[in-house]
Amino acid sequence: SLFFGGSWLDFLCGGICGIVVGFVTHILENLKANLFFRTICAAFIMALSAYLMSAVGICHNADTAIIGALMILVPGLLFTNAMRDIIYGDITSGVNRIVQVFLTAAALALGTGAAWRVISALIGVPSEVSPIAYGAVLQAIACFIGCFGFMILFNIHGYGGLLCVLGGTLTWMVYLIAFRFSRSDLAAYFWSSLFASIYSEAIARIRKFPAISYLVISIFPLIPGAGVYYTMNYAVR
Repeated sequence: SLFFGGSWLDFLCGGICGIVVGFVTHILENLKANLFFRTICAAFIMALSAYLMSAVGICHNADTAIIGALMILVPGLLFTNAMRDIIYGDITSGVNRIVQVFLTAAALALGTGAAWRVISALIGVPSEVSPIAYGAVLQAIACFIGCFGFMILFNIHGYGGLLCVLGGTLTWMVYLIAFRFSRSDLAAYFWSSLFASIYSEAIARIRKFPAISYLVISIFPLIPGAGVYYTMNYAVR
C-alpha cells in the first residue's frame, strides 16, 4: 500500500485486508470452490472491508489499501509462466495460462466493482484521494518489503530469497530511471523487465537454481495490480 502511494494508516488497513484475503481464500479452498469464484469472493470482501474502514475514518485512501491487498490475488506467477511458455514455443500451454490470467483479472474486477457498487448504494460514493508521491528511497524500501512478503508467499527460503527481493528492488529502480529519461511508461516497463530477466537468468546460472523463482519476485513491482483496479473503478463510475 505504501508502494502505491498510501499513508501509514493505509499500510495498516492494507495489511488487515490482506489477512481478510487469506482467510476467505483458505475457507473457500476447504469448501472446494473453484479459483474464479474464490477470487471474486476474496476481492469483494476485501474491498468492502477497505471501503468500510475508509467510511469510518480509519483508512485515509481506500484505493491504495485495496491495491496493496489485491496484489496477493494478481496472477503474477501465472502471467510470467505464460509468457515464458510462448517464448519457448509451447503455444498451447502459454495460451491456456493467458486465458487463466484474463479470467482472474476479470474476477478481481468483478469482486472489487461489486464492493464499490454496494458501498455507493449504502453510504454514498467512496471518496477519491490522490496517492502520495513518495521519493525514490521510500519507494525502494516499500518495494523491498512487498517483495519480501511474496518471497514468503511463494515459499522461497534462505539466501536465494534475499537475492529475489534485491532483484525486485533493483528492477523498480531501473523503472524509475528509465521513466525519468524517456517519460514513457512503455519504455520504462521494457527496460526494467529486460533488467529483471537478465538479472534472474544470471543469478540462476551462478547459483544453479531455476530462473523462474528469481524472475517472479524480481518482476513483481511491474505487475499491473493498480491497473486492474483503476480500470474497474473507472468502468463502474
